[in-house]
Amino acid sequence: MRDKEIGIVGYLDDDNDYKDLQENLEEYVQLLPVEDCHTLEDIQKWIIKNRIECFIVDHKLVNKYSFVGTDVIAFLNKKLPDLPCVIITTYKDDSISENLVMELLIKDRDELPGDDLKYTEFGNILIQACKTFRKRLEQRQKEFQELYEKKKSSNINTDEEDTMRLSYNLLKEYGEIDDIPSEMLTSEMSKKIDHLIDSLKKINDRKC
Repeated sequence: MRDKEIGIVGYLDDDNDYKDLQENLEEYVQLLPVEDCHTLEDIQKWIIKNRIECFIVDHKLVNKYSFVGTDVIAFLNKKLPDLPCVIITTYKDDSISENLVMELLIKDRDELPGDDLKYTEFGNILIQACKTFRKRLEQRQKEFQELYEKKKSSNINTDEEDTMRLSYNLLKEYGEIDDIPSEMLTSEMSKKIDHLIDSLKKINDRKC
């Protein structure tokens, strides 16, 4: 199991100027910059590999990427719906106008230090985001266990199987669950199709 004392927050920007932000947030969370990623799929894999609990994205990514921050969050909301994501930008109006991310999740970079020039409010927001993600993982684990029992009793439908596999893969990568037999991840529909194909093959063999 992983150390849960401090949250792990991923950070995506189009340059390497993250040290100040990292230092200002170090008493709140561990900030990890995204490295060696070129596509949205690469970023998703990096997040899972590093067990990220909250993700910060700069809006303007044009120096390195063919997409912007709102594209990243829209993609992650589909692929990793439990993961809290935040945009920080000096182009807040641009991010809002795209209507891909709620204004509540778009933070003006210049306002992050607050009136006291400290990152207390933003740091606490990130702490809460990480706690939220962990709680969502707990709920997903309970849901997985319920679906797993239904799977063992062959009382599960296709949609539930898809949810079970998604939950298993996520929980496994985040170190929240042990391995299960691979056959338990095979869909009942696939088994029925394989059985039907085998039956048809036997019938054809008899005709030959």
